[in-house]
Amino acid sequence: MANHPFRITFTRILQTAAIIGIGDASAQAIEIRPHSADELVAKFDYKRNGQMVAFGVFNNGIAVPFWLRTLWTRVGPGRDLATVGKKIVLDQSIYAPAMVAGVLGYTAVCKEMNNPKANDGGSVERIKEDFEFNIRTKALEIYLCDCLVWPLASFINYSLLPERYMVSFYSVITVAWNCYLSWRSWQFKDIDAAPSSHLPVVVATASAESVSLPLPLVKDHKSNNDNVENKNNKNA
Repeated sequence: MANHPFRITFTRILQTAAIIGIGDASAQAIEIRPHSADELVAKFDYKRNGQMVAFGVFNNGIAVPFWLRTLWTRVGPGRDLATVGKKIVLDQSIYAPAMVAGVLGYTAVCKEMNNPKANDGGSVERIKEDFEFNIRTKALEIYLCDCLVWPLASFINYSLLPERYMVSFYSVITVAWNCYLSWRSWQFKDIDAAPSSHLPVVVATASAESVSLPLPLVKDHKSNNDNVENKNNKNA
């Protein structure tokens, strides 16, 4: 196993941390939509970025190599269609659902840790509600996106690429994937809990569904409703 392409190494963990950090930074840039580099620096959520790097170190730096090494050992290193197909089926039926649940649970905890109201005694309930909301409104979408991206990437990796290029190929795909994963998992259920600098915000509707709305748009909509109510009161 010493020369196994998916062995866990300190260098690989550092590379993974950098990749996850770039993915989250890209997601935040999309959310903030800065007009200048200074604005991006001022509004950038460094704590969130560090939290995603920590998750990436565990997930991509340790769990993923361990999982792939297990596949390599149990299923075999073969590149034939049957062997590659078994690995992909196991990826999508075991690892992918666990990853989706893990990242949505982790970000629910992190959002509460970053919440100014975290010490008011309601943290556990808010984490539970946010996690349930995440599973109900985001889990299937993320899993389906995973099914669109990773089976093809894994097929190319397992069947076509030399072993020395496998990790590098995954790393390229992972930058874009983690940009999406960070953006989607960090969307907020409650507009009041969301950072004012980050867009879009997910707002729960009365039907327990969700819509993505830029924060200023939500505020403008709320202001317009208030103006209508004030006019109606005056006319009355």
